Amino acid sequence: MKKRLALIIAVICIMAMALCACGGGSITGGGDTANGKEISCEVFSAVCPNGWQNLPYVDIFAEEEGTLEPNVLEFVKGKFKDESDTYGMANVVITCAEPDVWQLDLKDLYDNVEDVTFDAGGLTWEGYTGELLGYTNLYVTSKTDACTWEISATLNGGDTSFEMDDPDFISIIESLQMK
Repeated sequence: MKKRLALIIAVICIMAMALCACGGGSITGGGDTANGKEISCEVFSAVCPNGWQNLPYVDIFAEEEGTLEPNVLEFVKGKFKDESDTYGMANVVITCAEPDVWQLDLKDLYDNVEDVTFDAGGLTWEGYTGELLGYTNLYVTSKTDACTWEISATLNGGDTSFEMDDPDFISIIESLQMK
């Protein structure tokens, strides 16, 4: 058990380093839509659905505290006051990585893994769901000429939840726009 926990911690650290990019970032709020509010980072925008909140995605390796990742957005289902309130809430983390990005396969860390493929936003998404530490997680990617979209999500296991066919989740994917 100790070896598995150490492996999980090591993999989480590797994932955090893989997501980091140089430079500062900023998140801006765009206009309200019927389904939510458009949120932008430096690279892309997406609509954060009504009933969800944007959680600024901080670059933990940046020299300046509070620097945001330029290519990542995170939306949390439900209301929260600060980041500490988000634990146990469903979330969606969207990354727009370089088209030829190397992806770390963490599938073996999960229990009850199921492969998934679905179409949304004019793209085909492939990946898996699995359980880890009492939460059901989703990891899917879709490659385009402009970038490799990566979505990691906590579907359930806490205070809020959603399914892959949830209209809010699909609307997030369908709203993705490169800048």
